Amino acid sequence: GRPHAGTFVYAVYVDDTHIRLGFDVWSVAAGQTDPIEVDYFADHELIVDSGALYPDGHPALRGLPPAELARLRHHLRIALDGRTVLERDVDPFASAVRDVTVGRNAIGGSTCEPGFAGRILAVDRLPVPAPAH
Repeated sequence: GRPHAGTFVYAVYVDDTHIRLGFDVWSVAAGQTDPIEVDYFADHELIVDSGALYPDGHPALRGLPPAELARLRHHLRIALDGRTVLERDVDPFASAVRDVTVGRNAIGGSTCEPGFAGRILAVDRLPVPAPAH
């Protein structure tokens, strides 16, 4: 995102075995999970699927039906280790691929620290989902 127009996904460390995952669309919408039990010493897979990741002009979006494009752009889903833990319809700010940062809060949002305290093993962009039928 950009200052005053970003989407954040973050973790809150509740205790030695639980986290909450949350999101904040700057001054527009926010949400947080109930506590989720995790092993802090194990590797975990976190998937974030947000409308902010489907910007205008993205070549993979060409040819998608308008209704499908609207669904992708106005939905947020967070999955941890293969299980959806948070899902909401939200209206994110328009973004560009260059605006996406992982593990850094480069735009000064107040719901997150400046950087993720854990270790990120890999970052990949998922393929654009096939249209729902």
